[in-house]
Amino acid sequence: MGTSVYTRGGILEAAKSHQGRCLPGDPKCSQAEKRVNIVCDTNVLISGVLFGGHAREILQLASRGVLINFISPDILREAERVLGRSKFGLRPEHVIEIMALFKDTFEIVIPSLEV
Repeated sequence: MGTSVYTRGGILEAAKSHQGRCLPGDPKCSQAEKRVNIVCDTNVLISGVLFGGHAREILQLASRGVLINFISPDILREAERVLGRSKFGLRPEHVIEIMALFKDTFEIVIPSLEV
């Protein structure tokens, strides 16, 4: 199985080509009909939540199930640390809500290899 690396715009294009297709597990779907699997880094998570643009579109597609975003506990910890910075002006309860949304929306995985 090959791995593709996309830019933010490339992820959007790949996801848009999959919109309206069946979700895995649907008995009407063939094996070929799969969602796009991605890993968003902390920059995409923070930009998507706070600033919008392509990063927000990616997060919205993941929340609708068009993309599957795999995320590690390390990325979650880093995102929480960054969101808590005073320059963003978020209250602690907002950071907690955002982190809960990430945990509910994304597939948490434990990497077997650190890079």
